[in-house]
Amino acid sequence: MVDTFYRLVPLADATAVTIYNQVKSCLQEDNLSITKLIESCSLDKEKINYVKERCKNFVVELINQVQIRLPDNVETLLMLKSFHPSNATSQCKSSIVPIACRYKSTFQDIDELENEWSNLSFVQWPAACLGSTVSFWAEVNDHKTSAGEKKIPNVASLALSLLSLPLSNASIEIIFSQMNVVHSKLRNRLTVRSVEAILQIRYGLSLQSLSCVTFMPSPDMLENFSATKDPEKEEVDSDVEEILSLDIE
Repeated sequence: MVDTFYRLVPLADATAVTIYNQVKSCLQEDNLSITKLIESCSLDKEKINYVKERCKNFVVELINQVQIRLPDNVETLLMLKSFHPSNATSQCKSSIVPIACRYKSTFQDIDELENEWSNLSFVQWPAACLGSTVSFWAEVNDHKTSAGEKKIPNVASLALSLLSLPLSNASIEIIFSQMNVVHSKLRNRLTVRSVEAILQIRYGLSLQSLSCVTFMPSPDMLENFSATKDPEKEEVDSDVEEILSLDIE
């Protein structure tokens, strides 16, 4: 969205043609014609030309400012369109290989990935999940065989990895702010796993519109939350044992 001189204007990209057409379209929607405004005013020709020059300079500066604010990974963001349910389930869709080649670490077999991508069109997905990209790929990730094995593991892993990428610095800053609340001077020695677990609980409850007061633990949770377990038998990765410390004055 771009805040122009009279209202917000939605933009698909930052090309000069798009910006010009979108601003022109908004003016037409609001029945604002520059030609009619010029004809109805009493300004002389020199001042009218000056206004036109200012308008041209405004559009040029607008294009420059929008392009400056575009993130470096805008191509990655545009790739996310391919994972919209309407495209993913279409029988006339582009290959996923160009996207997959840039993120090889998110799946195991590129040939299997391409087969899974093609087979998405032949599965009868629940209508309830087709309206939401997140719900759709959660459903794809849970799609299993009778033996309990995932049918589309590679495509689901790639899609969920890309969709979970932060789209702005603001989302990263929010997470760091939450971490600073959790990892305070009173709790200055927490393992990485502990911090991750607390943050996941906070965001998980928030997504379900729950709180620590309204949340009801399941019997399995209560059973696993036992002081009788031997911590020495728990397998912990070396990077998980890293302790986050804060300097205390």
